[in-house]
Amino acid sequence: MMIPITRTEAYRIRLRNLIEPEDILQKHGYITRPLTEQELLLKRRCLGCNKALSQFVRKRTKGSTRSIPTNAAEVEITMNAYQALSLNENPPPLPTIKPSVDTSPPLGDLIARHSPTAEPTQEPGFRCKYHPGQVIQKHWSCCCQHVTAKPCGGSNMHIPRLYLPDELSEQYQFHPTPSTPSRGQDVRTAVALDCEMGTAVSGDLELIRVSLIDYFSGEVLVDNFVEPDVPMKHLNTRFSGVSWADIRKAKRLGICLNGKSRAREALWRYVGPETVVVGHGASNDLRALRWIHGVVVDSFVTEFGTMKRKEIEVGNEKAIEADKGSEGESKVANLDDKDLLPSSDGNRLTLAGNATKEKTGKRGPGNLSLKNLVKKRLGREIQMSTKVGHDSLEDAIAARDLIHWIITNPDCE
Repeated sequence: MMIPITRTEAYRIRLRNLIEPEDILQKHGYITRPLTEQELLLKRRCLGCNKALSQFVRKRTKGSTRSIPTNAAEVEITMNAYQALSLNENPPPLPTIKPSVDTSPPLGDLIARHSPTAEPTQEPGFRCKYHPGQVIQKHWSCCCQHVTAKPCGGSNMHIPRLYLPDELSEQYQFHPTPSTPSRGQDVRTAVALDCEMGTAVSGDLELIRVSLIDYFSGEVLVDNFVEPDVPMKHLNTRFSGVSWADIRKAKRLGICLNGKSRAREALWRYVGPETVVVGHGASNDLRALRWIHGVVVDSFVTEFGTMKRKEIEVGNEKAIEADKGSEGESKVANLDDKDLLPSSDGNRLTLAGNATKEKTGKRGPGNLSLKNLVKKRLGREIQMSTKVGHDSLEDAIAARDLIHWIITNPDCE
């Protein structure tokens, strides 16, 4: 049973002080504006390897590469798929490439290939790598290998598949919280959100369940399964906890939401532009909903910020101690963010230069998981192995209770 939180003006101010600015939200994967036409074009997927075009558009910065949305001309040059064709024209047909192994191997060869001592099949030297066959009884028809085997064929070009008019916009465009009140709207001061996602045939994460509670009263506002409006590969039941039987039952009862747009409408009944949306790693939830909301309190981002501040403090102390040991007095009064470098896992900071070579301690990403933080902060177990997958309602409640703990324990880190 959820314990109500007393809504005072002081508490509301402390909650709103945890709202993340737009630049921090962007760094943590939030979409803060509708996608441009070029960004929508980059959502298209390759006919062969099924990867999004955005994965092939790179910008080199200081020796590293990162994916960026860019203009259509740069997409064409980087993709090297259309050559002289415009992005608005139909692409050439995907070349038929023979697999790199025999499509009908003798039985003895097939057994030998899957034996423990058999050497792994080498990937073809193509730019676009994929299996040209189909999966039959968990094996590829093109090379008779297991579905997990490396691609046996491919093409020298990545060629996007054709899309119907407005299909990209309908599937991928993001929508801001409506500023105009709608009929029957019951806007709340703050809510907590969590979603579950499956995997579409396209490879995209697709919304399959959404849960929303009133932050202060704990009232369950929305807790519905969502019938995907795109073809699905699987529901990821092991992690999502959602099965096709759940969705079929919800449809029979008339409580299943049809697609992302209906799910957004259900949420917007309780969420206005100034409603605080609380979640844990909620960028994934808002992405699945194709929803833009700028008033977000994310317990993952909050805890990540706390961890970063602590490690900067530890780094400062170690630098001072190291400096004292070498010269007898401290020359390091303070270190800025620029004096620290991110580690390879991105979850800790190390000192730059010669200040110190010691690391501040390993922190795996699991330490900031909702399950671990709730156990550490609240002494409560969630996402137990006795259950199949997660429960979005349980996770929404946990994110709400975690933020409440942070607000009521400002001196504990």
